[in-house]
Amino acid sequence: MIQAPINLDLSFPRKIEIEAHLEGGELAKKLTTRCDLEFSQNKQNERQWQTVLAVFFEGEGAPGPYKGCVEFVGLFTVAGDYPVEKMSKLVAVTCPTMLYSAVREMVALITGRGPHRPVTLPSVSFQDQDLEVK
Repeated sequence: MIQAPINLDLSFPRKIEIEAHLEGGELAKKLTTRCDLEFSQNKQNERQWQTVLAVFFEGEGAPGPYKGCVEFVGLFTVAGDYPVEKMSKLVAVTCPTMLYSAVREMVALITGRGPHRPVTLPSVSFQDQDLEVK
């Protein structure tokens, strides 16, 4: 095992909105999801990054059992010996991947306490994500 070149220093939910549709139940067979991302870099330390991931989900075509949005904020630090020229790709792929895992777990936990079966968000890949710094 080797140390990862990026460290998650802090993460927290910024927004949690999950709506249970009592009449929705099992009508929607497919869950649609969308992810929005924001990246920002610390101006005093180029190796520190903030990533905000917003995950939206709902049943497609008919009211599904749940509809919602969960936003997670993550603060990350890239290792000092990691090449600067590779840093943007590392941040663009790894940061949202770590945050998505936390969102996925939170959605399953919260919907598991509702009137329907828990929602398990689909697995996703951010390997094609590009870094757009705001």
